[in-house]
Amino acid sequence: MNKSLKKRSLFTGMFLWLSLAAIILLSIIAGWIYFYHLSADAWSRGVDDMGHGVDEEDLPWIGAVDPKVTVYEFIDYDCPHCPVAHKLLRKVLLAHRSTLRVVRCNYARMPCTNSTCQLVKAGLCAQKQGKFWRWNDYVIQNTAPSLFKEDLRDKYLRDAVEHAGLDASLFKKCQSAADTVDMAQKIYLKARRSGIVGTPGYVVDGKRYSPKELFSFLSEKL
Repeated sequence: MNKSLKKRSLFTGMFLWLSLAAIILLSIIAGWIYFYHLSADAWSRGVDDMGHGVDEEDLPWIGAVDPKVTVYEFIDYDCPHCPVAHKLLRKVLLAHRSTLRVVRCNYARMPCTNSTCQLVKAGLCAQKQGKFWRWNDYVIQNTAPSLFKEDLRDKYLRDAVEHAGLDASLFKKCQSAADTVDMAQKIYLKARRSGIVGTPGYVVDGKRYSPKELFSFLSEKL
């Protein structure tokens, strides 16, 4: 009888420990999932509350009105690495919004004409309607279809326009406008003068940085 009670007590104890372990494990998993989703979109939070505008070169910026550090960010929306790097930079910006400014240079890594640099020109058209960062955040979060899938790409642009709250008619006219093409080409030439070949790339005070070099620099400077 005593042996039976001991076995029962042992099994009961093991069951309780296993139940407790399962609860702890589930709590950890739930916390991880919550944290993952929180951090996944944290980079884009507060965009409407941050300082933003255009600089003397008509390039869109976000962050500090009177910055301690200004980062020129060269990215290509068709570059698979650029969204990851941009999200990391935006998280740094969230923590240092009063001292850091990010200036965007959308760089398609090719000369811009009427038939090239589609997403660069689209960004410029969103900027003309005062909604560049809303446009940007949609495109960063949602990978553009291949250049060779025109139907999907057209739908993607329509979805981005709707998400950003743009006037679709003005947007369409803007994309083929001569001043839009000229500005896209100016950004391309600026990137080349700055020594930017691949993306993402960065320039601070005339010095070129890789992503790793930039984040190391910012951790020391800010």
